[in-house]
Order: sequence, then C-alpha cells, then structure tokens
Amino acid sequence: MCSRHFEFPAIACKELVHAIPVSKADFAYAEGKWTVREVLCHMMDAERIFCYRALRFARNDKTPLPGFEENDYAPQANATGRSLQQIANEMSHLRTSTIRLV
Repeated sequence: MCSRHFEFPAIACKELVHAIPVSKADFAYAEGKWTVREVLCHMMDAERIFCYRALRFARNDKTPLPGFEENDYAPQANATGRSLQQIANEMSHLRTSTIRLV
C-alpha cells in the first residue's frame, strides 16, 4: 500500500480533532461509554497495534499474535489527563511514523 493513502486521513483527522470544542472532550453519549478523548486515544492504540502487526507480517514473524481487548487498554490510556491539543499532536506524530513504516 502506498503511503499517500494514509496522508489524507491524517490531515482530516487532525482537522477533526481541532474542531472539537474543549467543552465536548469529555462527552460520552451514554453512561459507561467512552468519551471523545477516550475514542481518540483508542484510535491511536489501534493504529499502533496494527502497525506492529504489519511489521511482524513484513518480517515474516510466525509467532502467534495475541488478541487486542480495547476495553482493557482504554483505562490505561490516561485520556482525561491529556488535552485535545496533546492528543492531536500525538496523533500527528503517530501517523508520520505509520507512513514511514508502510
């Protein structure tokens, strides 16, 4: 896959995060559901995990891959301890790394 397929979504995602009002960062549509910040952190966790898996495939690593239980990861992401700006910056850096991998 060509890295340009990752570039537009990165720009769109960054614009989306910057468009979220700070007052909505901790919004969840229902009790017990993830907040906006938690969803954004989940997106980063998922990208990291799938990049790691892609690297393993690319290196012909035959070791079985463990599962990914996002509900176990979410509480550890410290989403509430990060501003939307910090999350946007981290997402941008992560996508740059992903583009360089692919």
